[in-house]
Amino acid sequence: MRGLRFASAGFEAVLRVVPWAFAVGIVPVVFGWGGGHDTLNEFAAELLPEPVKAVVPEAARRDIARFSHSPDDFTPWEKLDKVTIHPDDLAVLLAHNMKHPYSLHSAQGQAVNFILLTRAFQAQSPERIAYWSACLLHTFADEAACNHDPLIHVITYAFREGYKLDLAPTGVLDFAQVSRTAADREIVHAMLADYQPSVLSDDPQEALVQIMLHGLAANEFMTQRGARIAGTFARTASPEQLADGRAALAELGGYGVRTGADAIWTAYALAAKGRVPDLTPAVEQQYQARAKAFLAQRPLAHDSLFAEFLAPVGGPAIGVLVEPSQSMNHARLGFSGKYLSAAIMRTLRGAGTACRLVDIREADFPSPEQMPVAILCAGGFNDAPTVEHLRAYAAQGGHILLIGGEHRDVLGELSAGLGKAPEARLPVTAKYGQNNADYLAALRVQFTGGLEAELGTEPYPFRHNPDTKAGWQKPRCDYVLTTPQPEVQILARLQDGEQTFAIAGLLVDAQGKGTAAFLPEYLVSPYLLTDSPALDDPSRLELDEVGRRLLLQVVKRLSP
Repeated sequence: MRGLRFASAGFEAVLRVVPWAFAVGIVPVVFGWGGGHDTLNEFAAELLPEPVKAVVPEAARRDIARFSHSPDDFTPWEKLDKVTIHPDDLAVLLAHNMKHPYSLHSAQGQAVNFILLTRAFQAQSPERIAYWSACLLHTFADEAACNHDPLIHVITYAFREGYKLDLAPTGVLDFAQVSRTAADREIVHAMLADYQPSVLSDDPQEALVQIMLHGLAANEFMTQRGARIAGTFARTASPEQLADGRAALAELGGYGVRTGADAIWTAYALAAKGRVPDLTPAVEQQYQARAKAFLAQRPLAHDSLFAEFLAPVGGPAIGVLVEPSQSMNHARLGFSGKYLSAAIMRTLRGAGTACRLVDIREADFPSPEQMPVAILCAGGFNDAPTVEHLRAYAAQGGHILLIGGEHRDVLGELSAGLGKAPEARLPVTAKYGQNNADYLAALRVQFTGGLEAELGTEPYPFRHNPDTKAGWQKPRCDYVLTTPQPEVQILARLQDGEQTFAIAGLLVDAQGKGTAAFLPEYLVSPYLLTDSPALDDPSRLELDEVGRRLLLQVVKRLSP
């Protein structure tokens, strides 16, 4: 079986799956819906079939909303003060190394949650049913929460909360914002009007696999709507665009309601037949295999921020290497590389430069004749096939612009000069949260190596702090040019008031022509060194003025 469909009329999302990849360096805590969890759980409780309501009376159903935020808690189960976990449930949780409610967010945590919900139905315990229903609805909804879309995420945690950019007040981020008024709720009710909960599978082990795969399907459903929701922050948005963006956000809430209610109904049906699932190694293996198959086939077009760039391009064109989203912050390259790659594409096209997206899942990359320059926003860059493809491409004469993140030695002599300087005070730290407040004001970026004509001779301070308090989009790069290489031209230096570090470089051949370049992500990431131009429409993000000039100059030097 290649995949599955959650039975939700109008909200179907076909699962396709890729190898689990690699989170980018840090494992942060970024919550999904805020008040939207309460509303979403209320809608789900209303939609539960009558047999479930017969077991869970109205007072207990109200607890489904009351406990809607329970998984956002790192308190050990034994120390929770608002609920007492049944001893049988606690034994199951600890046996699966689930130490606190937040651990329910993982695919394995959702599986254990579903097992506990089925056991609660078997015991006909309204309180336990309500609690485990609330937790499962929360984590299911989180997987489709719009702040986990690559574009909406940077709007949320960088542009709005971090940099305090002047975005349109019409922007919406939470299901609560589109389900608050009577008119809003009527729209959501209309979306749910034809819905009837469906059993995922009569086989308890198959049902458990589908529960674990939910995050992949939910992510795909969510990223198809990211650009529409981002458009609500545009100052140029028409009333029709605003209505469409709000509808897209409501669809995400409806998806969480439907898929969560399906899971609850399935737990009830299995308990009624005395068939409680078990999280076995065979279930884990089936999940991993189907996740891999799903992600291998997930269309790149289902990331809405890439959709406009997928038309075929004739003739030679610069390639921007990208990957589809997976689930939450999992990535082969980096979470921030998606929105940054889209901004680079839009910037190149605006300058009249032929360019195309290149999916890193392709068996072979275009030749240097078809792709004279390859641009990679590398992030954590934990993908062995892409490393090998880039090395082969460079050996054939291809030129690489790597925006790091990691570089994995794909830049020849330029990579040989890159290293980590423990004493360097860099703009983005390795730890989660904001950790540079005591020195950021002293940092300056100075462009050199012939870039002065475009970017000036005066050092740039950071206008906004890239080391945001929350978010997966921090433009982290730990590398500086520690070892001088005669073939490497220095393009930028970082000054901290005491020391100066070379942070960007261009590898040149014997004729002085660029063959590879390395730029730290914080030099290209928008709105760190300048506020120009104003961000009028985040759904059509481009590089800022400094990033645009830097990109175009480096691409020019790399282009044959």
